[in-house]
Amino acid sequence: MFAGESTAIGTLQNCQMRALSKIILRFDHYRWMHARFRGLTSTTWRCLKQLCPDLRVELNFMSAIQSRREVEFLIVPNMPISQLCCKFVNYTPQQPSIMEIEAFFNHLLACRTTDYLVSLCVKWTRPIPDLALPIIPFLLACGKLQYLLLLVFSPANGIDIY
Repeated sequence: MFAGESTAIGTLQNCQMRALSKIILRFDHYRWMHARFRGLTSTTWRCLKQLCPDLRVELNFMSAIQSRREVEFLIVPNMPISQLCCKFVNYTPQQPSIMEIEAFFNHLLACRTTDYLVSLCVKWTRPIPDLALPIIPFLLACGKLQYLLLLVFSPANGIDIY
């Protein structure tokens, strides 16, 4: 936990903010490149959920580099994400640390986003060797998922389109 976070959590604990039910976060890779944004830790999200039991997060982000680092920075355990929209755009094969779709869905599973997720939108530009392999376990774990939009702009094996 960052030093400033413990102060903020102490302040929140003294406030009556149990009515807070939704936080909307928007992340744009192009703006973030020059910012000194640190994000919230898993501990902070756990404390927020204790203070606001009905809290849900709507996370919308767009990334030009499809970076594992960005995804792991933005989506952390204890984050009660109910709506997630991820747009990965401008794919070029020579980009460093690009994320495969298996790693993306495995990270969502590891962070237990499946406990809250109602709506998921993913725009994926990289080729997908086998879509069924990562998406089936993820969908089986999503007990509340009502809406799924998966836009694939490169070849994707493992799915049949009728």
